[in-house]
Amino acid sequence: MPKASSRWRNHPQGAQAARIGTLVSGGCVTLATTLGGQRFIGELSEDPLPRIC
Repeated sequence: MPKASSRWRNHPQGAQAARIGTLVSGGCVTLATTLGGQRFIGELSEDPLPRIC
């Protein structure tokens, strides 16, 4: 488990934290699907808030 995930799990409100995506070369973000595939997550165009939820 990556270091960041471990730290989140140690926090009382992060007990169920899970890695749901991966940063690949080139800065593209992919999301692991429930069927075992990967989905490209495009860059936000209107409201550039970080994807933390």
